[in-house]
Amino acid sequence: MLKTESLNLLALDVGDVRVGVALATYPVYLPQALITIKNDSKFFENLSSLVKQHNISRLVIGLPRNMDSKDTAQTLKVKDFANQIKSRLQLEVDYEDEFLTSQKAEEILREQSKNYLKEDVDKLAAAIILEDYLKGNLIV
Repeated sequence: MLKTESLNLLALDVGDVRVGVALATYPVYLPQALITIKNDSKFFENLSSLVKQHNISRLVIGLPRNMDSKDTAQTLKVKDFANQIKSRLQLEVDYEDEFLTSQKAEEILREQSKNYLKEDVDKLAAAIILEDYLKGNLIV
């Protein structure tokens, strides 16, 4: 469980092409879809800028699993990616199950009756990951 002493959080929905990012800040903790970052050679530089800009204390990374909650090849890729983030940015990293978050995000966007891009799905999925994480881990 987390104590809420000025803890600012970023959540990541990691994909091979881009990473959806969501933000929740002390004292309100309302997850908001923030941005997508290309998963390329500048990713860590871009993420580091966001971490500094928002004074981030911890990252929450969506962990893909199969329908039986077992690890997949993508789970291992995401864990490796998280380890790179930990070592490069010296941040605490927690995981949150991301099962069906992209589908939930698409459903929400469809209900809003607007055209959307894959980037919109990715950052909204990150917000859903962060919301789920906060429900299970926040001590006020």
